[in-house]
Amino acid sequence: TSNAGRERSGEAKEGAKSQVSFRVSRLTTRYSYFDNKKVSKMEARASREAQRGRCLTYVREAAQRASTKSELHKSQIETLLNEKEFCTNLFNLFDESSQGFLVQDDWISHLKNTCSTSDDHFGDDHDESRRDQEKLDLVELLEAVTYLVCQDNHVVPDTFYKIWSSRWVVTKLMRCIDKAGDDITTVEEFMSFVIVITNPLKRGVLNQENIAWLEQVFREN
Repeated sequence: TSNAGRERSGEAKEGAKSQVSFRVSRLTTRYSYFDNKKVSKMEARASREAQRGRCLTYVREAAQRASTKSELHKSQIETLLNEKEFCTNLFNLFDESSQGFLVQDDWISHLKNTCSTSDDHFGDDHDESRRDQEKLDLVELLEAVTYLVCQDNHVVPDTFYKIWSSRWVVTKLMRCIDKAGDDITTVEEFMSFVIVITNPLKRGVLNQENIAWLEQVFREN
């Protein structure tokens, strides 16, 4: 074989190696991109869950401090809703993406979904129907107050505080969670309602996975 032939053969081999190396590099880059994207999504989810856990813990502790032997009277819930820090933590439970604002239509739609009639009724059907209606009445009031306070603007922490501390809101809220109709509820019932209406998952339904996670959050905090 001539020198020229050997040189051409060597160049061909080097070219083939170069092509293989380039393809491997592209594949590695491609999979690295998807791996990083997956990790990024997992980190973002972990961050959201951590924020939710912190806010739920704050709301629970604030409710516990305000309560009398784990019972909450209407006046005590009203005091909570008039505390800016409490409302900020409540706002952050709705602001899942930490944008610093809530789009009015999206927020109201979320409330309507989480406060809609449950498919599964336990206990007295008449009592459940009454409270379902009370929830819808609360959402309608919040929608009206939100428009009065914000007009066409987004809901931000300051306006969120004004909405929840507005007159009649605590009355409507109390009717949603007060089973006996005596203006008294428990910290657990109050927290159950907060968890459901702020739940970012479909229809705000608490499935077994969500309940297990929430129990873990409270154990760790």
